Amino acid sequence: MKIKSDFVTNSSSTSYILIITPEDVDYLYSFIEELQEKNNNSETSIGNTLETIKELKEYVNGEPLDWVREARGPKFLWMDKTEYDICYKGIKEGKVAIEVSIDYNGGSEFEESDWAKCIV
Repeated sequence: MKIKSDFVTNSSSTSYILIITPEDVDYLYSFIEELQEKNNNSETSIGNTLETIKELKEYVNGEPLDWVREARGPKFLWMDKTEYDICYKGIKEGKVAIEVSIDYNGGSEFEESDWAKCIV
């Protein structure tokens, strides 16, 4: 599922969240580097890497959490509940959630790659 912001920018990239095993993180970085090289240093990049439930909760709330903020429940600022639930389950299973921003030039190549199977 593609994650779109609520506002419009002049950016031609799309953000994804992938659930992958920690062992595959280096391979993802290599793939992103290859995309950047093929597309003349496009703005394709890796953003947040969420390895723990606490990091996931802070990400969806857009701020560090104390016990009061955590008790109020997620604000779902950066992903919806379905995406959160998938990421939560993946992290519980020992995987990591990684935010990837793919430039327009590398978008079709990314979506045709094996990495597309990991998109939340």
